[in-house]
Amino acid sequence: SSKYHRCSFAFCSEFLRGRVLGEHPDLPPERCHTIHNGFDLRMFHPADGGSRVDGRLRVFFAGVWLQQKGIYDFLEAVRILEGKRDDFETIVAGSPFLYKVGDPLAWQLEAEKRVTGIVKGLKRARVSRVGYSEMPGLYRSADVFVFPSMWEEPFGISIVEAMASGVPVVATRVGGIPEIVQDGK
Repeated sequence: SSKYHRCSFAFCSEFLRGRVLGEHPDLPPERCHTIHNGFDLRMFHPADGGSRVDGRLRVFFAGVWLQQKGIYDFLEAVRILEGKRDDFETIVAGSPFLYKVGDPLAWQLEAEKRVTGIVKGLKRARVSRVGYSEMPGLYRSADVFVFPSMWEEPFGISIVEAMASGVPVVATRVGGIPEIVQDGK
């Protein structure tokens, strides 16, 4: 359509760009560009050396506590793994309150209660309540970062933060995630 002939459009992933172009064939593809989300490399970088002395594998999850983000499947996997081994620990960061919209919403309160209740019932898991400025240290302390999103995630900023921190990532193959997580790399 001629109403778009002077506009440019930016998308955070090729996945999202392709989806929008598929749904809106009148958009000029030559004016649709992918610009992946950025992050601060001064904050997110590999550890300077040293490591934990406890010898346990540290598994890390960070994100909004939504079912679509895979938090409950992740915690169920931790429960299953606890039945098979005890040489690991799990840190769960984030909360259902990452999007502050005033008073807590009912789903946020329920998610807080459910996740903290599940974690309390696990032997090898704990919730870490840190601010964003402390997240780089959590990433660097991890041996593996897990991103079990169930919905078609457009990008997944925590994935690139983990990678920039030198932490291997295990993620679902949905949405824009395959653009940033390549098997074996």
